[in-house]
Amino acid sequence: MKSLPGRSFFLSAVLLALSFASYSAQSTDRVGVELNKMEQSGETCRAFLIVENRSATALSSIRLDLVLFDTDGIILERFALNVAPVAANKTSVKSFDIPETSCGGIGRILLNDVLECENASGPVDRCMDIIEVSNRGGVRFFK
Repeated sequence: MKSLPGRSFFLSAVLLALSFASYSAQSTDRVGVELNKMEQSGETCRAFLIVENRSATALSSIRLDLVLFDTDGIILERFALNVAPVAANKTSVKSFDIPETSCGGIGRILLNDVLECENASGPVDRCMDIIEVSNRGGVRFFK
């Protein structure tokens, strides 16, 4: 898996989400991450995410494991994307670039895992459980 340094990459909003001082199984706080739009810019596909943190706690770090599939279901790329910081009780729009990729060639995007998740108090357990993913437009975003 390669990390994407210097890119305000995928889910620069997705996954921008997760804000919990301490998470428990009974928590009703959630972070919504919506793949809202993808547009071609030269040889780069730019994706826009809307992240809605419904928690009163900000996240200082959140690193996502994302997998892009083509329209035939074949894996195009796998990468880690840091989408922090995530402000408390805030909706944000984030964008990220997918270089040398046609937006029309992307069939779906998988949030495979949350590799790192921290708030001011330290690591947050079970971040994947509090993220709710959705999409608008033609590319399916799922976990």
